[in-house]
Amino acid sequence: MKLSSDKKTCYEMKKFLLYARHSEIRGVDIDNPYFNFITAFTVPDIDDVTVIDFDASEERLYWTDIKTQTIKRAFINGTGLETVISRASELIKRSQIPRIIDELNGKSIQDIQSIRGLAVDWVSRNLYWISSEFDETQINVARLDGSLKTSIIHGIDKPQCLAAHPVRGKLYWTDGNTINMANMDGSNSKILFQNQKEPVEIKGKLKR
Repeated sequence: MKLSSDKKTCYEMKKFLLYARHSEIRGVDIDNPYFNFITAFTVPDIDDVTVIDFDASEERLYWTDIKTQTIKRAFINGTGLETVISRASELIKRSQIPRIIDELNGKSIQDIQSIRGLAVDWVSRNLYWISSEFDETQINVARLDGSLKTSIIHGIDKPQCLAAHPVRGKLYWTDGNTINMANMDGSNSKILFQNQKEPVEIKGKLKR
C-alpha cells in the first residue's frame, strides 16, 4: 500500500512482469511468478506480436502485430480489445485503394510490418512508433485511440527500438550504431552516442 497525494487515503501498488511471445502476452506477479496477474492474450487476438507497452493510468496494454499489420490495445482484464492503427485504414485515408488490393494479394508488406518500436506517452496521452511507409522510415505519433496520426521524424536508416521519457518530454531511438534524442514533437533531433555496435534496446527510467 502507498499513501496518496492527499495524505489521507492509500492505494495498492501493483507490481508485475509483462512479457510477450509471438502468439501471446502475459503478466505475472513479481513476487509469485506462478500467479498470472493479467488475463493472457492469445490467438485469435494475437497473431505475431513484436513490441508491447503499458499505460498504467488506464491499465491498458498496447502491442504491435506484424501478421495483421496493426497496433492494438486492451485492458489488462481482457476487455476493450480494439485496433488503434491498421495498414488498411492508413491507405484509405490517402485514397490508396489500388494499393489496398495489392496488400490483400500479398504484394506489399510495409508500414506496420516494419515496426521497430512502440512507446506510450502517459503524460500527454500519445502513442509513438517507428515504421516504414512508401520506402521511408519515420517516427509517428497519434492519440492513444489512433486519431490525429502524423509523422514527426523522417530519414531514419536502421532503427531497432524507441523509448519515451514523457516527464522530460524526450524521445530516444537507435539508428544503426547511434542512439538519438529529440523533443516529443520531433524538434531538436540530435545524436547522443555514436559507434555503439548496433544497440537493440533502450529504456527510460524515472528517478524516485
